[in-house]
Amino acid sequence: MIRVSLKTKLIRAIKNVAFASVAFFIIGALLKSDGPKLDLSKIYELVKDTLAFFSAFLGPVFAYVLFNDWRGEHIEKKLEADSESIFKAIQEIYLKLYEVRMSICTKATLEETEGLRVNMSMELLTVDMMRVRNYIKLLKEENDSALSFIQQSNEIVDSLYKVNNDFYDIQRAFSINQKHNKNYDFLSPINETTNELAKNEVKIDSLNEVCRNLQVKKD
Repeated sequence: MIRVSLKTKLIRAIKNVAFASVAFFIIGALLKSDGPKLDLSKIYELVKDTLAFFSAFLGPVFAYVLFNDWRGEHIEKKLEADSESIFKAIQEIYLKLYEVRMSICTKATLEETEGLRVNMSMELLTVDMMRVRNYIKLLKEENDSALSFIQQSNEIVDSLYKVNNDFYDIQRAFSINQKHNKNYDFLSPINETTNELAKNEVKIDSLNEVCRNLQVKKD
């Protein structure tokens, strides 16, 4: 996100007030002139009025520019920091789901302690994703990059949420079938769900690019 410097904004403000002052002077000269004749006393008064006009408007315009610059910088920096935090959280959830993938449907998970640990890890991921959703809702759609970040983030979280639920269901089915000595082909649903998880890698790379676009850069 390219940010116009305060110096550039102030220069633009001075130019705009100067142009308005020149227009004020020209219009005043036309109104006060008597044909081709120019009354120097009237011109002198008009110059004083023009300078007063310039001074009167310059202060408020400067104050407006300074306030807007401060407000804009605050919003942009907050958006940059929040989007970066959300991206890191999504990336962490994505990697943790691969850890879940390696943990489920093993003999160790049939033991109560390990089974509870694996289930708890998936439940905590659900909480993490709910938290990320709330953070995304707080983002403001300040520009196209912010809107794109919000949309892509929600799409990835939706996908990861489904993957996590599928892993939970697979582990549950595995445990139930093992306890009842029934055969359960868990490899097929695991591979299918893992493929769905892997599809998010490209999406996360794309989200990273959008996140970089939200970084504040001064011209």
